[in-house]
Amino acid sequence: MNKHKFLTVLDARSRRILPVEAIDAEILDQLKLLENGRLTIIEFEDWHVGRTWGSHSRLIAEIDHTLAEKSLLTEEQLISQLISHARAAVL
Repeated sequence: MNKHKFLTVLDARSRRILPVEAIDAEILDQLKLLENGRLTIIEFEDWHVGRTWGSHSRLIAEIDHTLAEKSLLTEEQLISQLISHARAAVL
């Protein structure tokens, strides 16, 4: 039995529907809120740590790594890198 749940997202560039793991889809939704200023970086990090504990995906690993290095980045750079990881995850 496949323990991964997949959803789909529409890639705006290619106009294709792409499969993503359900947890990654949730992360993408939260990152959209962050990008639009409806969520602070602290709120995103708190949500991310609590929601993804024990889950594994390439996107989760990339975000964990970026958040671990957040002291080296400005908030703008941090958000930009997180959004970049999200976009790369669905391409």
